[in-house]
Amino acid sequence: MLATVTIRRLQSTVLVLVLAVACTVSYSSQRSVEIPGDSPVAEKLNTAKDIAAQVWNSGIKTRIRERFPELTQEQADGLGLHWNVMTFKSFTGKNREAQTSVVIQCIFSHRGDVKSADQIVQECEKEVKSVLSARFGGAAA
Repeated sequence: MLATVTIRRLQSTVLVLVLAVACTVSYSSQRSVEIPGDSPVAEKLNTAKDIAAQVWNSGIKTRIRERFPELTQEQADGLGLHWNVMTFKSFTGKNREAQTSVVIQCIFSHRGDVKSADQIVQECEKEVKSVLSARFGGAAA
């Protein structure tokens, strides 16, 4: 009898923990910066990768933590830079051809309310645009 009660309590505790973990809400804010120019997609992807690495390795996460001291380390770990190919197609208008762009995405994923989330990705976007501007002579701004 005691073993049955203990097992049921254990099962109830596990169920509550599983529900608590399953109900955790995550948020994500992001900004995308397009790689300019008429280069082939493969070349733009390499450029995006290089720029993202340059911004990341320059210590953007440290600067974000300094600018937003309310961030916990776990929240700051949600900051990331990604590069991606995006294809858009207009369903209206004269030009209905697909347009392909290569972008660098500043992404901030976090749990709970972070009031400065939009400002964080804006700061990241500014740094990416600064490097793009230096590389392309102001064409990226």
